[in-house]
Amino acid sequence: MTATAARSPVVICLLLMTLTLMSFALFEGQVLASLATFVIVAIAACKARLVMLHFMELTHAPGNWRFLYETWVFVAAAIIVIGHYVTLTRID
Repeated sequence: MTATAARSPVVICLLLMTLTLMSFALFEGQVLASLATFVIVAIAACKARLVMLHFMELTHAPGNWRFLYETWVFVAAAIIVIGHYVTLTRID
């Protein structure tokens, strides 16, 4: 597979659908709820990054803008995971 074929919209779309099915299967399987939350958020972050890079053409953006958007994906995912675990450990 060439580098051009790996970046085709069809391949990225199939990868996005596969990731969606994986997160759905993980959610429905209810495997270790605390681990499942982390994995599902990680899958969502990967999907967001793929959409930004390949469909919003962030690969052609200047380096500082790309860094900003990729950092945003990481920080948003981290806030969701941390917030989830804080609410699980909160004592009433």
